[in-house]
Amino acid sequence: MPDSLDRSAMQRAVQVLKRSRDEYYARRRMPERKPASCVIMVLVGYLSGELPNGATIADFLLRFSERACAMLSSGPSSRALENPVCNENMIESWDDVDFEVFSLWTGEIAQNVVELREGTPAKRGMAAEAVFGSKIGKKALPASLAVAAAPSIVTPSKPWAK
Repeated sequence: MPDSLDRSAMQRAVQVLKRSRDEYYARRRMPERKPASCVIMVLVGYLSGELPNGATIADFLLRFSERACAMLSSGPSSRALENPVCNENMIESWDDVDFEVFSLWTGEIAQNVVELREGTPAKRGMAAEAVFGSKIGKKALPASLAVAAAPSIVTPSKPWAK
């Protein structure tokens, strides 16, 4: 694989979050209210210092959801996301509707990660469609079904003759 295509778990998590955001806000018919990419990147960037080096994409997604919920539960007067580059609150212009829809989206992320990890094949397919959209999610459905149908014990063939 070319180095230019190799991505870390953190970079993949940002890609998944941005795709999930686009799909979620399009389904809600609220594309003008979707959080800016820099909001997602700053939140994930803060997580990089909290998670271990071997963190997976799912670890980033779950922690993103937890971090967002903690930020939102701090109360309307203290909701802030400091820009690490300059002294500004990146979500200062958000109103109650922005915070509510953002909260619903981050809750859906956590639910989808759990479904993708532990759900039935049908639930994994629905979670994939929610995250990636129906077109890409439908392509992911056969793969999730194949994983679910795989035997739990695999007996490898012997590479030598008796």
